[in-house]
Amino acid sequence: KAHEVEQQHSGSRGNPEYVDRVKLLEKEVSYYKDEASKAQSEVERLLDILREVETEKNDKDKKIAELESPPSTAPRHTPRSGSRAPPDPLPSVSAAPQQIGGMVWDFLGK
Repeated sequence: KAHEVEQQHSGSRGNPEYVDRVKLLEKEVSYYKDEASKAQSEVERLLDILREVETEKNDKDKKIAELESPPSTAPRHTPRSGSRAPPDPLPSVSAAPQQIGGMVWDFLGK
C-alpha cells in the first residue's frame, strides 16, 4: 500500500487537493494507529489486573475451603447446640460443700 501511495503522490503532483487529501488521510491513519496501540496497552493492563484479582479470589476460595473442611489429621470438635458438658462430669460446686460438710460431721460423730 505504501508503494501505491508513492505512485499516487508522484502521479498527482499537479493536483494539490489530492495531495492534501492523502496527507490528511495519512495523519488520520497515524492517529488511529496510535489510538489502537494505546487501547491495546490498556486492554493488556486491565487483563493483568483481572488475572491478579482472579488469582487473589482463587487463593481466598482455597483458604475458605480449607477452613470449612475438617483437618485430615485430627478429629474436628463440633460444638453442640445448648450447653457444653465436660468429657468427665465433675460434681457440681454446690454439692461439694455438702459432701465435705457431711464428712466433717461424720468425723465429729454427729
